[in-house]
Amino acid sequence: LVGLGGSSDYVMITGMEVVASGPALETLTVAIADTAISENGGSTTATVTRSGDTTSELVVDLSSDDTGEATVPATVTIAAGQTTSPAFNVTGVDDEISDGTQTIMITASVAAGGYSNGNDTLDVTDDEVPPAFEARLDFGTESSPVAAGYTRVTVGEWTSLVNGGHLDRGVGSDLERDVVYMHDGTYTLTGVTAGTYDVILYIGEPDPTKKSRDANDVYLQGILVDNDLDTPAGTVLMRTYNGVAVDSSGELVLRLVGLGGSSDYVMITGMEVVASGPALETLTVAIADATISENGATNTYNSYQLTSSGLASNANDVANTDSDGDGVADHTDLFPDDADFARISDFTNFIINYVVDDNVIFDEDWRELQNEADFVAKLETVLELVLAAEQAEDQEWAILLYQEALRIVDDELTLRTDGFHGGSLVNDWLVVQEAQDIIHPDLLSLSEYLSLVLE
Repeated sequence: LVGLGGSSDYVMITGMEVVASGPALETLTVAIADTAISENGGSTTATVTRSGDTTSELVVDLSSDDTGEATVPATVTIAAGQTTSPAFNVTGVDDEISDGTQTIMITASVAAGGYSNGNDTLDVTDDEVPPAFEARLDFGTESSPVAAGYTRVTVGEWTSLVNGGHLDRGVGSDLERDVVYMHDGTYTLTGVTAGTYDVILYIGEPDPTKKSRDANDVYLQGILVDNDLDTPAGTVLMRTYNGVAVDSSGELVLRLVGLGGSSDYVMITGMEVVASGPALETLTVAIADATISENGATNTYNSYQLTSSGLASNANDVANTDSDGDGVADHTDLFPDDADFARISDFTNFIINYVVDDNVIFDEDWRELQNEADFVAKLETVLELVLAAEQAEDQEWAILLYQEALRIVDDELTLRTDGFHGGSLVNDWLVVQEAQDIIHPDLLSLSEYLSLVLE
């Protein structure tokens, strides 16, 4: 009895009567032959025994409380005159999840009533290899409660923080109540075994009386994985990012950026990292020479010598001459002195690869990381236009395609990289001079060759 309040929060009772309304229930007993089976093809048998009258047969319903681990038939029948059923199979199910040993319960019941349920338990052992690495992190203060199974991470373990800190809101679960907040910040998880991982982030403001945390960007391994994410006040979102690759460096890098909105602080309460696949195979680039001269020298990684005279002289080339030995005759080779390029599309693709090469152009060279993605997208559009023009049978259509490619190069790409080359830094996406010195001349060359084709 519970008194809930009202005029008085006391409840009163004066008596109680208990009167029999029927016979006692008979019982069902489940007996499983083995205590454990493997999920990978394992099986065992079980029986059901009844008490009481055995004059008639009895149909018993069977169920497993986790059919993702083990299954049983829908029913088993105890024959008339018998107390125990025939043996029925309990079969393991391979769920292809590394979840360790799971205990399941098999239950016997009679739909018509008259019997109390019976049950027995069984362990189903896992056949998947345990993940090479797992991490569960609770971001917060040095004194707030840590969620069970998680490791505390304070603001002191973050780097590149802009207006960062940590606090305990005192609202929500142990994982949600304490947060690390920032305008911009980076956390690096080290010691991660090379492989692919599912990363789960818990982001948001746990206190409903505070501001919403909207317009948040999330980066993993330098890649923007969530753009302009909104988290209402009193809500901690669970965001899952699949297939995040970690290389032999063993580092998983998370960056959070608050872009503004109701509040320009982004808040994070927790992070989980769970293995989802093997390590990625690697590609290795070997450059033959340690150094080269900028004046016409080449090596096997960066070997192009582009001159307008080379292009202009194509009409005079002998039909079967192949000066650079690239398998393309000089009269159809836009770059007859360079074995790496035969067409403008080859050179465009080279520039794209140069831009996305992390050893050439670095993430911090861009005003915003999104600028790199936008820049590459425009270069890829140029490549598509050039490829279509090179394959076009209609000359007028090809000219239109080349003209649009030239417009993008001149008006949308070159102007984004010319702040240290006579232009304005205000509009630049690439804002480091060393990076501009690499890309800007290439874009000018690309523009020159597109212009020559159109003459």
